[in-house]
Amino acid sequence: MEMGCLLAVFVPYETARRLLQQLTWVELAAGTLWGWVQQVGQRAMVQLEGELRALAAGELPAVESLTAELEALPLVIDADGVMVPFRPHPRTSKGKTRWREIKVAILARLGARLSRTANARDPALPAPVSGGIGHDRRLGPPVVAGSRAPRVCTAVRVVWLADGGRGLWSVCQRLFQAVGAVAI
Repeated sequence: MEMGCLLAVFVPYETARRLLQQLTWVELAAGTLWGWVQQVGQRAMVQLEGELRALAAGELPAVESLTAELEALPLVIDADGVMVPFRPHPRTSKGKTRWREIKVAILARLGARLSRTANARDPALPAPVSGGIGHDRRLGPPVVAGSRAPRVCTAVRVVWLADGGRGLWSVCQRLFQAVGAVAI
């Protein structure tokens, strides 16, 4: 189920279903993968809404413990707005598609590792993804909640990456100016 949902993030459902069959030899009915994604998405929304209610009430999310190695790496936050199509009727292409802007942020610790050919590369280490539909102010609370996992407040360096959208820069100033974030 987890692998199918992850595949569905990157490719259309039918392609994800076929890839899952090739990778695992598990054959699914056409709507099964869609149903899985709906279940997982609903659980994630319930969890996020609970975390956001707690944050609005002044309760900060639990801080994950990090190894000293991870703690010493810079934390990079990349934010942008993307246009996403929304269908008016679930599970059908009928009706006019409505496009809405979604604000997203990805938080990652970056570290250098050597490949087999001894070339340095900078992979992103596990990162929470945050998002909000609509105005830039809606991105702030999920980023605050998500930033507790990689521990923004104790990061050696925090780097904010974004394009020229003014709203995203106000999120950076409001949330990360106190920790001396480098804004690029």
